Amino acid sequence: MQITQAVFGVYHHFELAHQLRRRNHLRRIYSTWPWARLQREGLPREFVRTYPLVHTLDTLLRSTPIYSPTLSGRFNQWVSDSFDHWLHRNIEPCDALIAISGAGLTTGPLVQLRGGKFICDRGSTHQRFQDDIMAQEYQRWGLPYNTPPLHILRREEAIYALADAITVPSNVALRSFLAMGVLRPGDFIKTSTGKTSLNATLGNNQVMLEAIRDHYLDTGVAISMKPAGGIRTAKQALQFLIAVKETLGDAWLTNERYRFGASSLLNDLLRQIEKERTGAYQAPYYFSEAAESY
Repeated sequence: MQITQAVFGVYHHFELAHQLRRRNHLRRIYSTWPWARLQREGLPREFVRTYPLVHTLDTLLRSTPIYSPTLSGRFNQWVSDSFDHWLHRNIEPCDALIAISGAGLTTGPLVQLRGGKFICDRGSTHQRFQDDIMAQEYQRWGLPYNTPPLHILRREEAIYALADAITVPSNVALRSFLAMGVLRPGDFIKTSTGKTSLNATLGNNQVMLEAIRDHYLDTGVAISMKPAGGIRTAKQALQFLIAVKETLGDAWLTNERYRFGASSLLNDLLRQIEKERTGAYQAPYYFSEAAESY
């Protein structure tokens, strides 16, 4: 699988690019910053493409007296639009595009048209939810609130609607998307994989199950879940299934509403089945699992 990334500047995307490269999945990463700045991120030059003109000008002008909130809003639109148009012209065929939110409005559909997936990487809460919270806090303290330009919200929500998946960094962000009704019946939420060694803990699982329950009670919309990253044995899986039953009930104990994303778990299940058949446990190396300890 070949994955392309698109990001304004750096954020966490270059760390993700390192992870993908180690697994031979990185096709290219496109950024709005110049190579002179990006080379410190440690990726070989052949993996990086840049479109730095507009974003660099925006950064330089921020330290001048002529910069204003109005100009900042306009640059936000210019950076987003110009980067997306340039990316649309230059992106190579890939299996998936992971674009930071605000990028990929026209490029994402192009990737989808070619048979790939478009993933919106949202680094915080839903844009409308975020704006509402900020307005309430400013009102609470009796301060004027400058509402972000409408084009930012329109662009963000258009991308949310187009994307095959949206990644968020926390359960708070997840709840904001649930509250805004972005998830549709049958959609899955899942724990992140590839960034840390352990993601699917019983604690994380429970928070997400309760978010699904609260959203279902409020709206009647049933959201599915897929814990992934760290579930390695059938005994662990049983603990997760008990939590599902106690929190959401039997209706979620189906593969349409709850799935495990764990290849190690599959190997353990095969070993358990073979143990029932033969009466003896099997070593991991008899299956597809390649355990370093053997």
